Amino acid sequence: MQANSPIKNDRSIIEVMSYGCHYCAANEENLAEFSRTLPPDSTFTSIHIADEDNGLAAYAPLFATLEAMGIEKQIRDSAYNAIITRNVDLTDEKKLNGWLVKNNIDVVKFNTFRLSKAVKERLSEMAAITAYYDINATPMFIINKRYVVAQDREFPAFAQRIRELLEEDK
Repeated sequence: MQANSPIKNDRSIIEVMSYGCHYCAANEENLAEFSRTLPPDSTFTSIHIADEDNGLAAYAPLFATLEAMGIEKQIRDSAYNAIITRNVDLTDEKKLNGWLVKNNIDVVKFNTFRLSKAVKERLSEMAAITAYYDINATPMFIINKRYVVAQDREFPAFAQRIRELLEEDK
């Protein structure tokens, strides 16, 4: 399974998340803490689920654009809050523009990035990972290009399970 994986890093943990997923939002602090304790030869990254047939994927272009702008991590809580808590549809252009302004993000700059090659490539990469690993729910975790796990226990027990899988292939 690993040989044809669209994931580049061998020793990696990839969280597949969605801005529309309240479990993903609830995990943020635990995952930030967990990622700080990983071995230096491993990586932890997040991607947005990207699949045309999945409603959770609607915000993938927003994620990819904010990431290309270098502000995704800083603005993630605001995106979760708008979508999950305040029920703001950030796929609606007018509502998105209002949210961007409220978060001090230049709308023209955002739209320039949104149409960029980098964003198109990132969306393609996220879609390839979503399809290759048959991800249809969030949050899911892909470990070492090999294991796909859903969170089946609370932190810190779940963090320990991910770490065990990461170390298993050493």
